[in-house]
Amino acid sequence: MIYILLIAALVAIDHVLKLFMVSTLDIGHSVTLIDGVFDFTYVQNMGAAFGILEGRKEILIGVAALLIILMFIYMIVHRRRSRPYGYPYRLTNVSLSLIIAGGIGNLIDRLTQGYVIDFIQFKLINFPVFNFADICVVLGAFLLIVSVISGGERKEAAKRKRNYERNRNAQKRLKEEYEEKDQEIRDKIREEKKARRDY
Repeated sequence: MIYILLIAALVAIDHVLKLFMVSTLDIGHSVTLIDGVFDFTYVQNMGAAFGILEGRKEILIGVAALLIILMFIYMIVHRRRSRPYGYPYRLTNVSLSLIIAGGIGNLIDRLTQGYVIDFIQFKLINFPVFNFADICVVLGAFLLIVSVISGGERKEAAKRKRNYERNRNAQKRLKEEYEEKDQEIRDKIREEKKARRDY
């Protein structure tokens, strides 16, 4: 639930920022935020990152929608697998939430406008204009790479799973011992009743 709220909040922030830029700036116009470093420049991006696949709206929408669905499924599967031993892969889920939110933010633009609204221009180097959704995607991808390379979450999850299995096996043995003793008592009572009847 918390990750759904995170995704919704990030998509809302992206949408509000884009609406503000569209209502404030004319296309192609800029407002200096930090002189020589950052500008707000309203650009309509018809392609994907860096303008690739420009004019291929259907392909971009299809690929984006498919990736978002697959990442949602991945999060759900991980959550169900980790629920018994209480480790929900926090870093992985946060990184996927960022990527999904960014993907949804830009997907909304393509579905409603036919293009993506970009407005952040980093002028210190020659870098394409981008938006808040792009930041979410890049940050999420970076955190996901860190999570995969470090392996910390997998190790912690494996440790918790071993402890969970150990505790479950211990409980199973205790239950079997209890049932065995209970059966012994029942057999003893039955034998005593039989002995009294024979007597």
